[in-house]
Amino acid sequence: MTEVCGSVGARRTQLLQLAGRGEWTALEQILHALEKAEADLSQVDEDSGLSLLMIAVQENRLSIVERLLELEVSPDEKAKDGRTALHIAAAHSTNNIVKILARKADPNTPGGPKAQLPLHYAASRPNGSLDVVHTLLNVSNKDARLTPDEDGCIPLVLAVKAGNFGIVKELLSDLSESQLQAQTTVRTAGLSLTLCRLGLSLQYL
Repeated sequence: MTEVCGSVGARRTQLLQLAGRGEWTALEQILHALEKAEADLSQVDEDSGLSLLMIAVQENRLSIVERLLELEVSPDEKAKDGRTALHIAAAHSTNNIVKILARKADPNTPGGPKAQLPLHYAASRPNGSLDVVHTLLNVSNKDARLTPDEDGCIPLVLAVKAGNFGIVKELLSDLSESQLQAQTTVRTAGLSLTLCRLGLSLQYL
């Protein structure tokens, strides 16, 4: 069994090191031995720029995410680039983790280098994740579909660029005219081509 370091600072460093090495069983054992009052786990890894919660989210470690939240680790803490755990979950995690975080963190907070919502990250996932997009649409403000990032891209444009046609259809199931009218600084032939394939009107492009 992994020995627990004495000081709070040493313990935080130890837990980050275990996460970095993928030693999840040992990490989970330590977390289950901690009490809320003694747990101070807010520390960012210098190499990745992520906190312990964010690393667990990125690696889809549901039980560890749940335990960290039980220990009152804040889901609103930010990585060096301004992302929260929910942004990272939207880009990498299963829908179960997204649902847990969406109940505790604001899905309407922009973050990351391009000031994007979690919905932007979910829309642009390389492999797509329609259930994650469903969850985020259900908890986000109604106008999340129309929110541009710093490049001027609304989630629809990112879904098109990623080839996530199912997500494109889902995004256009509401506020379709407003999304198609939305001005972006990125206008690609791919957007028109994809909408044509989906049999959608191009009159607003």
